[in-house]
Amino acid sequence: PKIPNNWRAEEVWFKDRRMNPDLETCRIFEEIRSQTKKIKEQPVLRSGPPGASEEERGVELRGALTYAFAAQNPSGNMVAEMMRRSLGADLGLQNNGGLRVTLGRDDRPTKLLFGDIFTLLPFDNMLAEIKVTGAQLKEMIAIGLDDRLDGITETFSWAGDNLEIKCRGGIKVFLGGEEVRDDDIKTIATSDYLADGGSGLAELRLRVGDREVQGLQQVNQGDERAFVPGTFRLRTDKPLMRRAVFEEIGNLGRDSISASFYGRKNMTDGCPG
Repeated sequence: PKIPNNWRAEEVWFKDRRMNPDLETCRIFEEIRSQTKKIKEQPVLRSGPPGASEEERGVELRGALTYAFAAQNPSGNMVAEMMRRSLGADLGLQNNGGLRVTLGRDDRPTKLLFGDIFTLLPFDNMLAEIKVTGAQLKEMIAIGLDDRLDGITETFSWAGDNLEIKCRGGIKVFLGGEEVRDDDIKTIATSDYLADGGSGLAELRLRVGDREVQGLQQVNQGDERAFVPGTFRLRTDKPLMRRAVFEEIGNLGRDSISASFYGRKNMTDGCPG
């Protein structure tokens, strides 16, 4: 086999020896690259009338969905909302450290491709479903606002139906215009990384049944009796998180995604970021 013409490489040296390219390895990588290129060029498509072309069904991104490590941001809000829709949960939660790029541009609309979602969400995370009380939810929000746990200022992005989080004088959460009480029970769609204690959530101290535990406790997906506040289950019936986000954008039924909509702040009144 020959090295593909479009491959360009600098000379590589290791321990004073020039390394020659291995032709079989080059062939394998070129084959993989060709396959992944087709996948990454898949457009986000809406359902449409019979005979509608991909061009007509494609989803445009209007404006840049920026991301930020240390503040609530449009990309994080969008991902949290798509996860929430995928699981039919009350809330969606995304850690901003799990995002990598700004989607789209401010100067012109852009067609959204699977490769864009892959670049935004490069990790092979699974979807997870968490069940919490209102009091436990407030603890999770507080951890996302506290940079003392790991010495960094990563924050969380939250999504929910008409969600508003207020921090002045203690955390208060409103969903659908109603305040979430401490004994209310809510579900959260998120990544397996966060459910398993990532980004400080391992510090949660919870009561699960009659036990005091640290961190959310995993239960089997099919065990409904065990799925109580303070637990989570991996949603193995769903695709990987990035694919679920890709599919839910197509399910929105609109031909564009508004950056201004996902840029709205739902953490207000004294909340940092």
